[in-house]
Amino acid sequence: MHVLLLSGSTRSGATTTAVLRTAAALAPSGVTTAFAPSPADLPAFDPDLDRDPLPPAVAGLRRAAGAADAVLCCAPEYAGTLPGSFTNVLDWLVGGGELLGKRAAWINAASVAAPTGGAGATAALATVLGYLGAEVVPAACLRLPVPRQAVGPDRLVTDPSLRDRIAAAIPALVAPAAPPATAGAVRVDVVGPGDLPDLLPLLRAYCDFYEVAPSDAQLERLCRALIADPVHEGRQFLARRDGGAVGFATCYWTWETTGADRVAVMNDLYVAEAVRGAGVGRALLAACRDAARDHGAARLVWQTAPDNHRAQRLYDRTGAARSTWLTYELPVDAAGQAAVAR
Repeated sequence: MHVLLLSGSTRSGATTTAVLRTAAALAPSGVTTAFAPSPADLPAFDPDLDRDPLPPAVAGLRRAAGAADAVLCCAPEYAGTLPGSFTNVLDWLVGGGELLGKRAAWINAASVAAPTGGAGATAALATVLGYLGAEVVPAACLRLPVPRQAVGPDRLVTDPSLRDRIAAAIPALVAPAAPPATAGAVRVDVVGPGDLPDLLPLLRAYCDFYEVAPSDAQLERLCRALIADPVHEGRQFLARRDGGAVGFATCYWTWETTGADRVAVMNDLYVAEAVRGAGVGRALLAACRDAARDHGAARLVWQTAPDNHRAQRLYDRTGAARSTWLTYELPVDAAGQAAVAR
């Protein structure tokens, strides 16, 4: 395993860098480490420069990230969030996708006297790592105040109790992931009227995830339309595990002129956070695929948000191909009519 070390400070004698040096020095056998380029070496992020040939320092950063199996960060807090120089490092990693699906953790070494104990920087880092598609490993994330006097002349942390805790970070980061819970098999059924009390909370959670807010009445109307006419409208599926409703998917029927074929559109797939990784998403996807085949559709198509990296990793493992088409949306109310008329 190879771990990339990302220090959020530009100071050569920074405590955050000393913490990462100490973690590297105490890394277990079989684990290699390397520091990413210093934030001071990178140009300010500019989308116009985010193309080949990349600035040399940026190319080096992306090569280092691409070669890593995991990343360990340690950054100070500035004005209640991450320092701008470190945010700039992360900005340069967004477009490359090098951290997609890779493990990530941080050590929050902020002083106990810091206004929020570094919580603002940690929260910002967690958010950005999510956008990068990294898998944060909570067991490897430490809150460990490290005073400057704990750093020795060799620029390593000398306090034995601090060293012991720092030493635990990389093993936790690279430890094999625990297998998903298998307490019960996943059962997927076509939704009927009696399933609506279990389905509607999942629909609401799905809408909350995408920050939209249809009313409960509107959601129920959609479900009842599918229940009433599955031949022409489509089908909705509800997944249960250990007696509880844990996910749903919706498959709508349509046609495609370019292939002169029936097509099934899976517009929704949602799995409750607590059971993600336990096979629920795959079971729902398989139910939609089988329904599409039984309906005579040539293929099943679907969309997901560009930043929903976790869903994309599931879909990429199914053998589905990413489309190169762009999606447009146009309101059909007066505003949409006015837009077309212009």
